[in-house]
Amino acid sequence: MFGEEVACGSAIADNVSAAIYGGFVLVRSYNPLEIIKLPVPSELRVVAIHPQIEIKTKDARAVLPIEIPLKDAVTQWANVGGLISGLYTNNYNLISNSLVDIIVEPARKPLIPFFDDVKNAAVKAGTLGAGISGSGPTIFALCKGDEIAKKVYKSIKESYQNTGIDFEMFISKINPEGIRIIK
Repeated sequence: MFGEEVACGSAIADNVSAAIYGGFVLVRSYNPLEIIKLPVPSELRVVAIHPQIEIKTKDARAVLPIEIPLKDAVTQWANVGGLISGLYTNNYNLISNSLVDIIVEPARKPLIPFFDDVKNAAVKAGTLGAGISGSGPTIFALCKGDEIAKKVYKSIKESYQNTGIDFEMFISKINPEGIRIIK
């Protein structure tokens, strides 16, 4: 967390806790620090595209709204609750319906060239949902199963390959164990 503080000005735990615990985590509290490891449904896959552009966390935070209408906050909290429930119950429809960010994504997506093209390509190919990973520029798409993940990967790649921006792509199961030393 101290590394995060040096890098972006805040000692946040979301990135490091996900790396340590693997899968999905919920940082429920910072004082005291309480991290809850969430389950990963067995068929869940992630496709990610990382455009070779720089977005500083400080800049990505600067575009966020200072105030959020209560209606939007309630909707976003419901989406987070739905996502957590979907992860616990292996309910892929609930996961899909909950992968909607109405607060951060609209503010940050202008920082990522061709974001809407990537998201639309992923949706047309069958993703459960797609969004911005952290501050960006990585865009993720969660998928049910390898077949759909491969279709989403291909569709995203085709949507980005003629943009003039270099990129890297990844397709993977979601590691439920976190970092470990491989000998």
